[in-house]
Amino acid sequence: MIRTYYSNSFEVLRGILLTRLNFEIEDLRNSGASIFETIPVIAPSPLVGDSLERSIADHFGVVPGINVTNIASWLYEKLSSSLSKEGISDQMDWRLFKLLKERQHQSRPSEERLTNYLKGLDDCGIMEFSRHVNNVFVTYGSYRFDWLKDWTEEVENKLQGGSSIRIKPHEQAKLIEQPDYLWQKHLWQDLVLSAKHGQTKDGKERKGDFLSWLENTIDGLSNFKAESAHSSIHLFMPFTLAPIMLPIIRAYSLESAQRDVDIYFLNPSSEYWFESLPINLFDWNPEENVERPSAAAPLVYLTSNAASTRAAIDRLDSFIHTSEESTLAEGEPEQEELDRRKNAPVSQTKRHFLTTENGLRPFTETDPSESMKTETEAYFLTYPNDSFLHRFQNSVLKLDSTLLPSKPDPEDVSLRVLKAPSLTREIEATVDILQNWLADPTRDLKLSDILIVLPKIDDAAPIIEGVMTSLPKRSDLPISIPYKILGQSESQTNQAAVAFIRLGELLNSDFSADRFFNCLELEAVQNSFGFGLEDISVIKNWLTAAGYRISFDRVHRENLGLEEDDCSLQEALERLTVGYLTDDDLDLPFQGVLPIRGDELQGFDTTNDEAGRLFKVISRFCLALRKVRDDLAGSDFMLEADQWRAKLAQISELLIAGTNENDRFRLDKQLDKLCKALVLSLGENEPVSFDVILNEISSGLSREKIKQTGTGVLTFAQIGSVRGLPFKVIACLGFDELSGFPGTPSFEEFDLMKAVPRRADRDARKDNNAVFFDTLMSARENLIISYTAGTKPQSENNPSIVVENFKSYFISNARKSHDAKALWNGITSKIPLNRFSERNFCKGENNLFWRSPRKDILQTIEDQSRKGTHFLFADTGIAPNLLPPLLSKQRELPVSIFVKFLNNPDAWVSKLLSLNDEFQAAEHSDLFFDDSDKLMLSKVRKNVVELLNKGAGISDLSLITNANPNFGMPCVRDTTAEDLCFELHSAYEWRRNILPTLAQGPFKKELREDISSLKSFVQTLSDDISDFYRIKGEETEIKFPGAAEAVPVEGLIRVIIPASHSELKRERLRQIIWTALDAPYTLISLCLPVKDTKSKVKKPSPCQVFWPVAGADLLLSVFLKIFDLQLTHVVGFIGDPLSDSNREATSIWRGYPQEVQREAANLSTRISTKILSIMNPPKRKAKDDPMDVFTLLKDLKKLIETSSGDQIYG
Repeated sequence: MIRTYYSNSFEVLRGILLTRLNFEIEDLRNSGASIFETIPVIAPSPLVGDSLERSIADHFGVVPGINVTNIASWLYEKLSSSLSKEGISDQMDWRLFKLLKERQHQSRPSEERLTNYLKGLDDCGIMEFSRHVNNVFVTYGSYRFDWLKDWTEEVENKLQGGSSIRIKPHEQAKLIEQPDYLWQKHLWQDLVLSAKHGQTKDGKERKGDFLSWLENTIDGLSNFKAESAHSSIHLFMPFTLAPIMLPIIRAYSLESAQRDVDIYFLNPSSEYWFESLPINLFDWNPEENVERPSAAAPLVYLTSNAASTRAAIDRLDSFIHTSEESTLAEGEPEQEELDRRKNAPVSQTKRHFLTTENGLRPFTETDPSESMKTETEAYFLTYPNDSFLHRFQNSVLKLDSTLLPSKPDPEDVSLRVLKAPSLTREIEATVDILQNWLADPTRDLKLSDILIVLPKIDDAAPIIEGVMTSLPKRSDLPISIPYKILGQSESQTNQAAVAFIRLGELLNSDFSADRFFNCLELEAVQNSFGFGLEDISVIKNWLTAAGYRISFDRVHRENLGLEEDDCSLQEALERLTVGYLTDDDLDLPFQGVLPIRGDELQGFDTTNDEAGRLFKVISRFCLALRKVRDDLAGSDFMLEADQWRAKLAQISELLIAGTNENDRFRLDKQLDKLCKALVLSLGENEPVSFDVILNEISSGLSREKIKQTGTGVLTFAQIGSVRGLPFKVIACLGFDELSGFPGTPSFEEFDLMKAVPRRADRDARKDNNAVFFDTLMSARENLIISYTAGTKPQSENNPSIVVENFKSYFISNARKSHDAKALWNGITSKIPLNRFSERNFCKGENNLFWRSPRKDILQTIEDQSRKGTHFLFADTGIAPNLLPPLLSKQRELPVSIFVKFLNNPDAWVSKLLSLNDEFQAAEHSDLFFDDSDKLMLSKVRKNVVELLNKGAGISDLSLITNANPNFGMPCVRDTTAEDLCFELHSAYEWRRNILPTLAQGPFKKELREDISSLKSFVQTLSDDISDFYRIKGEETEIKFPGAAEAVPVEGLIRVIIPASHSELKRERLRQIIWTALDAPYTLISLCLPVKDTKSKVKKPSPCQVFWPVAGADLLLSVFLKIFDLQLTHVVGFIGDPLSDSNREATSIWRGYPQEVQREAANLSTRISTKILSIMNPPKRKAKDDPMDVFTLLKDLKKLIETSSGDQIYG
């Protein structure tokens, strides 16, 4: 016998279940049943099962022989196997992989489409395709088992000389027309044969679980009989009923069945909204309840958003209340059949309507078996509260749109929609709301009463972690919230698994520097080898300075076909080793290997710091990589199936031994499962490549979800994983049109089900619609729906279609009074752009119904307001503690710092504020010498000049350049690099021998009043340079090497050998500054490459002379004004004020409107042009007046004032 219970409430269904269990346990005691007999309770999901177990334990004190299980496990028990069972599914992947690899090279008749597709795939591609085919076959196992059954019996009958095909004729005709039918049928039959035959290495017959599943399922469905037992089977809240379950349930509905089945349906409406359910089953009045105008909107909303629920109920009752047979091949019924089902003669049952106050009273005080004489009962919960949320839920329950709100109510916060600029702000705003509610003494709200669901939890998890971990934990701000993220995959949370996959990919790759450095960031690697995140930059600098670019060693580089200048990891380590073991200031090569100290790029962190701790760490890591890689490379990364388990264990032990034990255990379990399926499916001696093994491990980890329960803390979960469970507060975040939810109908391109559809088929999109709908109906006090609209009002993202469906229904009653728009706007709140906005603390603005509890942020805003600074991101002064100590404490600005600022104000300020400018050019990392590469050329020149300063001779330079891979291939080192060394050495020797150093400096001078600005941060400028020269004797001119004529000079001169044009520009700025401070000197640059316009080849210029600039004092005033504006308001320049090439935007201006950014860009360009014109006056035009720059600076100041509302001094 089958009993069905209907309710719109999880709590009511749970109450009925507990009452039924209570009396069943008593019956078992009185009937003398075996103490080992259990009562099965079948839950739709692990979290619902966990909730039921806790409720049962709370109700009974212990769990007395009640087994809470799931549908898959119960089916496995009834049929002795299941196609979707984990081990069988894994075997299917490997069996299909082998069969498809064979088809890649052996074309079969009628399979040309498959063969042509496979020809373009490598082994990993075939493995991926195998998983897709496996998924389709698993779906067939639930929804087209009759196809698999007939395909199997056909091949078995052919082996015996016969044939039997029992697919329905009309379906068979459609299938034959499909180009993918025959190859799928043949592939399945080959799969059956591969499982039926096989031998081990010892010659014994091999038989895996796959064939036993098939045989057991066929026999089980054909011969299934309901077993007799004293207890019922309780099927709790099934959201779908697969056709493969119908014959089993049907068996229990027969009069001869000696065991009852109780099915508890979550039915959102108490009225008739079905398609084929008997219309007399309950005391419905179709004419009154269904055909009235107020039922139209709820019916449309229900049928489009709860279709899978309706289908499950219709499907079950179609054979419970009629005489029709349940079948695996349930087709689409005709209208005549639907009418027959509707009018089936059944006894009518009265519906029971409960309230929250007396919801469970009938079941706790009386024996429900006394009142449950019929096979079907319905208990619906009506919410007495008049809140927007309960009015929405009651309108669905009673199919009456007039119950919906018709006008906005600012005081009602039970149902709200949030419109946010980003998912981060959605989470931050939701947490702020929850903190307000948790602190409200009138609410009896605990963290376990709250659920936050998202469409893709794996994608959102890093953002959730970032928001939740940033909450203050100080005693004066106790707003940190304990939380848990449910439903994440092993590939996202298991650090051992992540590291194993990434290191495996590295071992099987070209070993590029980027891949290697990324692996250093893995937590498992750091824990295993004893270093931290703070050490990575040091290790990276060392290996970069040593020339590491790509490949593991010389042999690997040759196998990749790379050039000799592509330095390998092994060669870089050799250079670091020589640098670590030797102590020679000149770093001369040792047996052809150039020593690298590790400080060649940054000027600090040498390899012998901390007794060589980091050097030893990186050496151990690389030795472990070598051990593993050499073993794999020795077999060409290909091993027999039964050898892989030991090899994978070795990789884990050598590379991630120091990681979390629990993570290692779960990873080892996954590896064991994979290797077992591999051997069972392919046999022990089948060779399999490493990349295929890695691909399958990665896929398995991504499918494996971590089993957790959210008890006592704030719960974040994937929508659907907690379907049906009630919470006081539910927040649905991230439901915009870009979220991919509810998705599109998910059929593989070759899935035959879409060509031959049936009534019972699942539609992922409709299922997801129902999941979202059930989530809305599960909120008991408050519901929040949120989506990301973006930051551009002119192109906002729309909400997801499920939110649009909800909106259309929710405002349907307000359309009559033309208040629909006002109603929706009344429940919609626009979240401010960032959490530092003042609007977060102003209740009512943008329809915000909460205030942020972040008192620390509010205090910062108030501090800025008291200082008279408007709190805009692009208009925030620099805190004194961030400035150089001399400047903040003594108002003394070192010229070296000032020059760096003038060279690029935005970069200088961004570094102080720890900002990342996405427009800033990425750091040059290619270690390849090319005389057309300005950055690399400057690095080489700088390296050579440093060696000259250490006393290196021309022979030393030759040895070093020939051993340095950063100087390119040997042929390049022999020509371009040696020529450069010779030129720089000649210039250096000339300067040292001809010009004596003048012992003068360092400089330090206070600013004159005519230069200093009204509120200048700077009072004194200082400099530590002292390399000045005077001409010997009474000479007034000097001839430099290679120059055609002598150069007239007087007073002090400074001769430099710059490494780049940028360095020359900085020295020119220094010259302008000291000229303005009454310490003028002539700047002479030697040996800087310039382009010969005739030959278009870069040649060294013998010298360039820069005399003191006229008007230097005004230029210095301009520079100081720019400096003051930056420190006071971080106004920013769009690019570099000393460059004629400017960018379109900068991070410092990002808080301002686009029109303000454009105006700032225009002013910045004009200021740059004026300054450059003063520094490099044109030959044919009059020189620009420096005072024009002050006019432009005033315009820039005015732009800031009008944009931010603040007044800037000066």
